[in-house]
Formats: sequence, structure tokens, C-alpha cells
Amino acid sequence: MGFKFAAVSTGLLLIVTAGLWFFVQMQAKEISTLKANAILLEGKIEEQNASIDNYLAKQKETTEQINQLNAQNQEAVREVNQLRNTFQRHSLNNLAMAKPGLIENIINKGTAKVKTEFLELTDPNMFESTDEAPASN
Repeated sequence: MGFKFAAVSTGLLLIVTAGLWFFVQMQAKEISTLKANAILLEGKIEEQNASIDNYLAKQKETTEQINQLNAQNQEAVREVNQLRNTFQRHSLNNLAMAKPGLIENIINKGTAKVKTEFLELTDPNMFESTDEAPASN
């Protein structure tokens, strides 16, 4: 009876040992898979962090541009208000009726100035670097 018990115990011990060996091998494969996944996830996290940093930098730049445009807008509004106040103080209708030649000269000079500035702004050669001055009309 002792021999049967020893044989059965040895058999069970071998089966348990083989089962544990297979279990350990399976766990080792799972650990290596998890490590590979962790490395991939770390790479993705770094990419996401870089993407977030780029987004924040662009957002900061956009905010600065918006602030700059708001400042320019406020300055333009001030200039418009100043011009409105000027035109309210001076009645151009009465002046035009009293001295039409004076108004005509002022308008002609202003129109010539606008034409010159428009030609400068629309000059197709304005960004070419030459030593010669561009021809004006």
C-alpha cells in the first residue's frame, strides 16, 4: 500500500509541477505582452503631451494676436470717434455753400493723396528689392 501511495503522490506532484510550469510560462508571455503594451502607451502619452504643448502654444499665440487686434480695434474706434467729433464741430454743408472753391481744393488734395496711397499699396513690384524707385503714375 505504501508503494501505491508513493506512486500516486509522485504522479500528482509531477502533474502539479507541470501545471505550474505551464502557468508560469503563460504568465511570462502575458508579462512580456503587458510590458510591450506599456512601452507603446508611454510613447502615445508622450505624443499626446507634445500635441497638448503645441496646442497650448498655438492658443497662447492666438490669444496674443486677438489682444493685439482688440487694441488696434480700440484705436480705430477712438480715431472714428475723433473724426465724428471733428465733423460734428464743423458744418461742411455751410462751408461748402459759403466757400465752394475751398472745399473743392480740399477734396481734390484728399483724392490725390488717396490715389497715391492706393497706387503704392497695389504696386506689383512693392516686394522686389531694387535700388531704383518704382515708377509712379
